[in-house]
Amino acid sequence: MSGRWPLLVALSSCALLVSVYATMAIAIMPMVIIDLGAPPAIMQVGAYGYLLAFLGALIPAPRRQRVLLIVSIALGLVAFGLATVLWILSPMPSLLVGGRLLQALAGAVVLWAGTGLVRAAFPGPELWKAILIPAGVAVVGLLAGLLIGLIVTELFSWRVTFLLGLPLVAVALVAVLIAAVKPPAAVPDHRLPAR
Repeated sequence: MSGRWPLLVALSSCALLVSVYATMAIAIMPMVIIDLGAPPAIMQVGAYGYLLAFLGALIPAPRRQRVLLIVSIALGLVAFGLATVLWILSPMPSLLVGGRLLQALAGAVVLWAGTGLVRAAFPGPELWKAILIPAGVAVVGLLAGLLIGLIVTELFSWRVTFLLGLPLVAVALVAVLIAAVKPPAAVPDHRLPAR
């Protein structure tokens, strides 16, 4: 199996992570407001500000910098995990919002670097097919995050909801490291030469 497919699995797991957390926080926001006495406007900044993470996928990344992109994804996932721990342990709304915005920045870095790696591994007409896989996984994650947030918060607490996401961070990090070990095979570039 070529190293391109582990890369696609890694990016899909990262897309799942970022998208699950996007809607999970929106689902648990009423409980956080009640539990911490947080002003709703402040919590909305954290919840909806996180959606800026998806802009990371739209910013072009350098295709020829594989090591930089792999390291960026790994560091982004570590930062995402640390921001999640900050969110779980936070005693006050301002730390929640800070942790949430740190998650957004880390998620943007992960999606930026992951998209750059996929663009390099799947040149030409294969690119859009390859991008559709993590995009489809992200849509599933958006729906799953809402359900997970509502169900787990109802059964336990909003902090447990985010605690359950830490294994997903670990899975995404392992997938990225596996993809890093097996570099993609050289694929001819089907684009027209520059003039």
